[in-house]
Amino acid sequence: MTECALPLGRRRYAPLVLLAGLLAVGGLAGCKRASPEPTPREGAERENKEESPAAPKSAQTAPGSFPAPEISWTKPSSWLDGPKSAVRAATYRATGSAGEAEITVFYFGPSSGGGVDANISRWIAQFQGITPEDAERDQLTVQGFRVTTVRVRSGTFSSGMPGGPTTPKENYGLYAAVVETPSGAYFFKMTGPKDTVTSEEKNFVELLQSVRPRS
Repeated sequence: MTECALPLGRRRYAPLVLLAGLLAVGGLAGCKRASPEPTPREGAERENKEESPAAPKSAQTAPGSFPAPEISWTKPSSWLDGPKSAVRAATYRATGSAGEAEITVFYFGPSSGGGVDANISRWIAQFQGITPEDAERDQLTVQGFRVTTVRVRSGTFSSGMPGGPTTPKENYGLYAAVVETPSGAYFFKMTGPKDTVTSEEKNFVELLQSVRPRS
């Protein structure tokens, strides 16, 4: 700490100088100029910087990307490939006399995408008038992964993005599954004309049974 000495001069003014010095000490904080208080924004930025250390480089990923998939599977030879996206790991198309069925595989990353029951309930709700009791649900284990399946034989399917406009499609079917892995859930889903979904049921089961850890 810097020490402040009283100025030398006439002693009769010493008490006044001493009093002025004492009063100044409280405002000058030991003869040092006080730093300005940070603004609320600066304070928040400082707290974030000090209390939120950067993630290790191994844990950092580019926006919209996820760690490498933990599983792989074998596509039925009769299915055609479709487009992929940041969260759509695969898209397949199965042709049939009643029309084309679409098979999708989604992966949203660790701890993302919602729980098993929530997704199954949402899939069933896409069919008008179909209740959970109307759907067939099963569970199996494939290569150590728990797989939960749901089957809707026939109904009016509301096709479209969640929250947006939908197109009702009659006589549609659903076969879907949630594959749980330590790095997150994978969502397999087949929808299409009920006759096509029924004819591709065997291929969909084989797809699920081919799921395995990526080597």
